[in-house]
Amino acid sequence: MTLMISSNELLPFIATKQYKQFKETCDFVRKRRKIGLAYGEAGAGKSSAARRYANEQPALAINGVSPIFYLELEQTDKTDRAFYNTLVGEILRQPPENVTAKVAASEAKRLLEKYQYDFLIIDEFHFLQDSGLEAVRTLWDKTGIPIMLITMTQFRGMLQKTKHLQLHSRIVRFLRFDRLEQKQIQRQLLPHVAADAHITFDPDQEDADKILAALFAATQGNFRKIMKVLDQANELIALSIEAHQTHLAGRLKKDPPSILRFDANIIREAAAMTEDIP
Repeated sequence: MTLMISSNELLPFIATKQYKQFKETCDFVRKRRKIGLAYGEAGAGKSSAARRYANEQPALAINGVSPIFYLELEQTDKTDRAFYNTLVGEILRQPPENVTAKVAASEAKRLLEKYQYDFLIIDEFHFLQDSGLEAVRTLWDKTGIPIMLITMTQFRGMLQKTKHLQLHSRIVRFLRFDRLEQKQIQRQLLPHVAADAHITFDPDQEDADKILAALFAATQGNFRKIMKVLDQANELIALSIEAHQTHLAGRLKKDPPSILRFDANIIREAAAMTEDIP
């Protein structure tokens, strides 16, 4: 049976230009002890970059985890009460309670200080509504903990509204998370696909330009879409290998089905199969 690898194993983490810019921005915000804002389209790799940045920090002796706390909000996290309760629950690694905003805010402040977190990353912060956004500002005012906010491009201007100017004025650095360029895909991404995958690519191979053109046309450089297409292409190749081996094992008279290769055609086929997957 053909070995199948998971989509998470298909590609190791790569320190792209986008990640390096994110890391530099976070380092700057941490040093200044202010607030930063990273934004970009869905699937650009913002969340992956944030998790990587948090996880690559040396663990604290007091709790054995990163000094950076990564918090990913959900659609239900709208108010100050929801925000503080979610933050407390995530720090304690337990389901959030539903205590008052005042009680939860006090507990959040206590836990951040107790476990000596020195940086807070709040992902999907656009889910927060007025009182939730004010809670972020209040948390920074009362703790002084530097914060990186992550959102999508269309929400970048929401803090410029008059009622949110106090929070906006505390942001010292804005970072746009751009799509991958074709050269990045060619030189940094495709050559580093896992060795036990069925995708092989040499940046200088004869059909490299055709492969890149097909992949870029299907994804426009969106990291999440690229990974979905590569994952599907890898699966198609694996299935063709399995069908070929099954045919040979059965010693059938007709010619065995051909084994697919990683080229522009399979990219287009894989893209057609994943275009409706969010």
